[in-house]
Amino acid sequence: MDFISTFQSGGFSMYILLICFIMVLVIAGERYKYYKSVKVNNEDFIEQLKIILKQKNWKYAMELCKSDESLISAVAETGIESLINKKANISAAIEARSAVVIANLKRNLNFLDTMVMIAPIIGLLGTVLNIMASLNEKVEQTSGIGVIIAGALSSTAFGLFIAASSIVILSYFNYRLEKMTNEIGEISNMLNSQTLKNDEK
Repeated sequence: MDFISTFQSGGFSMYILLICFIMVLVIAGERYKYYKSVKVNNEDFIEQLKIILKQKNWKYAMELCKSDESLISAVAETGIESLINKKANISAAIEARSAVVIANLKRNLNFLDTMVMIAPIIGLLGTVLNIMASLNEKVEQTSGIGVIIAGALSSTAFGLFIAASSIVILSYFNYRLEKMTNEIGEISNMLNSQTLKNDEK
């Protein structure tokens, strides 16, 4: 009951913030489900691919990529296919595939970044509007003013809570994104080095 009273005392901005918080949770759940479906620890795959590329066994390399079924292997498969078909601009093919993979990993994360900035502002705006509204009313006791201000500040507190939650969630996904981006970069360098060796011949 106290929670409901505190929530209602925050005014209309609390409902806006509640919608924002629900959206943060929905996006966090969707991203977690997506990232969970994607292989994160690709060290074994990368090490195996290094050995195979040194042996220039392109057929086995393709089989390894297809059997792995990860985002990293999809990038590698694009590069190896370009090597097999002796395409002129292999780097461009790898970069194009990498861009699609990274874009999928980043999807909706910008909303969390926006919530970090906008949630405290909405909360603060709600507090200011509530205090302004209370000043237009006659409050006979000093304690009454304290209750009104405490209720008004609840919107600021909720806004800060949403921002803090968004930061934690965003940091987690950015960590995983950076890890996968580095692995994609490593794969790209490996395949580009093979291209240079072929060009030298």
